[in-house]
Amino acid sequence: MTRTVVLSAPASSGSRGSPQGGPFVVSREDQFAALDEAAALRWMGYGNWGRDYYPNLVGFSVEAVRVDYCRMRLAYRPILEQPAGVVHGGAIASLIDSVVVPAIGSVYEPSVGFATIDLTVQ
Repeated sequence: MTRTVVLSAPASSGSRGSPQGGPFVVSREDQFAALDEAAALRWMGYGNWGRDYYPNLVGFSVEAVRVDYCRMRLAYRPILEQPAGVVHGGAIASLIDSVVVPAIGSVYEPSVGFATIDLTVQ
């Protein structure tokens, strides 16, 4: 059985996938404007930089990106569990931190850099 964590930024509710038909995905992707081709290619490749960085280590992959929107997947692996048998909160916090990058970065020029200064997850 494959378990997957999917997170969209911004958080939304909408059409839902069937638990029998695949992962439970909440998406309002169609409510956000499409990116131009260059920006879409840039951000769909998030995490594929020619060498391994943290997003590769954890296993993030971008599924969809639009202006102010990104849906990113964290595929379940047993190594992501904490001793109680659930995915470690740090992996979830990392997903939250990472999904925002393409969502907000999609409207900036490639030369603009940014970093998380503070993140609180409750």
